Amino acid sequence: MRLNTYLVLLIASVLCASPVQSVKRKPIVASKTDTAKHQLVAATSSDTMFLTVKVGPQQSASWIAFRHLGAWTPEIAAQIRTDNKEIKNLDQIEVGQSLLLRRSLDQRLLTPSQQIAKAIRKAVATYVKGAADVTRLGRSHSLHANEFLMPGDRISTRSGAVVELIIDNQSVLRLRDKTTLSLVAIQDSGLDRRTGTRVFLEAGQIWTKVRKWAGPLVGFQVKMPNAIAGVHGTTFECFVNGDSSGFVSVHEGLVGVTGRAQPVELLVAAGKIVFIKKDGQVSTSTNTPKTVPGWNHLNQQRDDALEDLSAASQDDRLNHRQGETKVESSSTESRQHERDDRQPK
Repeated sequence: MRLNTYLVLLIASVLCASPVQSVKRKPIVASKTDTAKHQLVAATSSDTMFLTVKVGPQQSASWIAFRHLGAWTPEIAAQIRTDNKEIKNLDQIEVGQSLLLRRSLDQRLLTPSQQIAKAIRKAVATYVKGAADVTRLGRSHSLHANEFLMPGDRISTRSGAVVELIIDNQSVLRLRDKTTLSLVAIQDSGLDRRTGTRVFLEAGQIWTKVRKWAGPLVGFQVKMPNAIAGVHGTTFECFVNGDSSGFVSVHEGLVGVTGRAQPVELLVAAGKIVFIKKDGQVSTSTNTPKTVPGWNHLNQQRDDALEDLSAASQDDRLNHRQGETKVESSSTESRQHERDDRQPK
């Protein structure tokens, strides 16, 4: 009996002293094939849904959206912010940064009537150089790129400043320095029930470009203290002096000018200019003299870049092809990994 008890105690002590051998499991590591497939899916999704645009000099997020999507709306702005969370401030993007744009937001292939129907009856500041102010309901604040503007807003540019506005996705309007302009109406039906956009140039100089397809559909007028310039789908500029005299110079298309003291509309063709006296008399048109080269060059350069949708489409297609190349490369690498995995170890 004592012997049996002793044996039981001995066996128990041996078992307690013996270390328990834990089973070490190897960490689960994703195979090369799984990793490659994951990268392939991510690349395919990204290249299908988005196009990548690199920010260039003097480009804002809204300007890039207009060039590659044909519009800038609060919804588009919100989506771009969501898709580019790594950019802390979309209003202050830097040259060289990459901006993701959803292909589904592209409105460039819509018909003119559809584009006008989708417009938001607002303007947006796509370029602000120097200091400019906006006065709204008696309160003023500094204007910044991507800001939406509405009828009743008054924009003033200070010395050395330049501001570019795109009105209702259709008309481009640029203000030189020391210019004061008010947005009177944006696609608003007047007493004659015609839809029109009207601005009032109190002083300074503006450059206006109305898209050819939008001219017949949306009336555009620039009112000055002593004259009105009515657009027929064109590119032109207006200037107002401190004494309310000024000029209207047409670069492309046709503009009808009516003076306060001369109610009969005078049609001004491309390459021509009319001068407006402080009493409202409008001169006969003459050949446009040479103006400030820098101002003309800036406007021509930005107009060409913005309006050349074929160039933007080529850029987009190039980005898409590069994305497809990346996907094909990932697919090839994935197939190579699969072959490697099949090789006997």
